[in-house]
Amino acid sequence: MRKLPVIIDTDPGTDDAVALFVAKALNVNVDTIVSVCGNVNGSYTHNNVVNLNGFLSLDANIIKGADKPLSGSGFTAEEVHGENGIGGVILPKAKDNAGDISQLYHTLKQLGKADVITLGPLTNIAYVLREHPEVKKNINSITAMGGGFEISNIPNNAEFNFGCDPVAADIVLSSGIDITIVPLDVTHKVYLTKEELQDICGFEIDKTDQSVLGVMSEIMYYNYKTSVAKKDDGALIHDATAVIQYLHPEFFDGVYGTVTVDNYGATTFKDGGNIRVIFNVKRDLVIERLKFCFTKGH
Repeated sequence: MRKLPVIIDTDPGTDDAVALFVAKALNVNVDTIVSVCGNVNGSYTHNNVVNLNGFLSLDANIIKGADKPLSGSGFTAEEVHGENGIGGVILPKAKDNAGDISQLYHTLKQLGKADVITLGPLTNIAYVLREHPEVKKNINSITAMGGGFEISNIPNNAEFNFGCDPVAADIVLSSGIDITIVPLDVTHKVYLTKEELQDICGFEIDKTDQSVLGVMSEIMYYNYKTSVAKKDDGALIHDATAVIQYLHPEFFDGVYGTVTVDNYGATTFKDGGNIRVIFNVKRDLVIERLKFCFTKGH
């Protein structure tokens, strides 16, 4: 079991919301959650972080991260996640006591050592590494959902998170930190068919059910609907897969190498390096963990 405090950097996003739910259900030691622009604009992603933190009883510290990438204007994906990022679900409003991005540096210094899980563009982590290079020693590891080698989901053979801010991705991937990448190549293997989704969440969605399980089931079905509309094989829970990989690396197979990013965010792998890239997964075990999250009760 992982013991270090964890910082989750995220841009909710339907699959980000499910990932935070999984982190709570599986007792990830979440100290801080940082918002970042990505799936939708920064005001929505930050509000979603604040409200999910309260709704899921994560009780984490909150930092308001970047509203734009380190370079360029970035882009969003409302067509996948809905206008508000979480499929139109309205969460109870939680109190926002967030610090600004400068707080990320102080948090890392205060924690001494922390693991970082990134579920969105790498803007915030790149920013703190660029402004405070010495903080690298406070990051024990980074688990990053991002990149794609044989699979892409935006133009120029790129993946959304890395493509939103290629400059940031390059800074982080060349930092020398212990990094595990959970790319599209493996997250697409953990698609949930309609039958699997029904087994996990139930057969019908009751939108009047505002419990944690009811809301998360609604978000999962929204994810399924938009994924199938894009001709995917089922619901894609990219970010939840990354959280499960962090907790259960034994469910996954990876290889070590060097990963470079071009100006569009497309990734290239070369043997020999410190970055572990996950390519294979024991799919049934990941789905079993996900089902456990929905059946343990909240």
